[in-house]
Amino acid sequence: MSKASEYQPDPKQGEQVVVDVVLADIRERAETGKCKYGTYLETNNGRNALWDAYQEAIDLVMYLRQALLEQERHLTPRAADASPRYPCGCLVSADIVVDGKNQCACGLRR
Repeated sequence: MSKASEYQPDPKQGEQVVVDVVLADIRERAETGKCKYGTYLETNNGRNALWDAYQEAIDLVMYLRQALLEQERHLTPRAADASPRYPCGCLVSADIVVDGKNQCACGLRR
């Protein structure tokens, strides 16, 4: 099972209000677009906004999954996954030598 459906606890008091940062990002992005294209994004501009957004959403999902994969130290083996795995569960061999013995970079001796 992937973490895509894993339970998340209720949020606790945080450190920074995200909406403030997002609003500043939106303003900055709008100004960048105006500098690049000479105008803010406008309706009826000759492009299909749904396809533009859909393509951007696909890119977003790819970047999010990339970040999640990079965060995880080990991937959870799945029965349907035909990818070769090493005894430690890693998908790639990242051997280092410790005390004269091969060891995966994750810490498991081979």
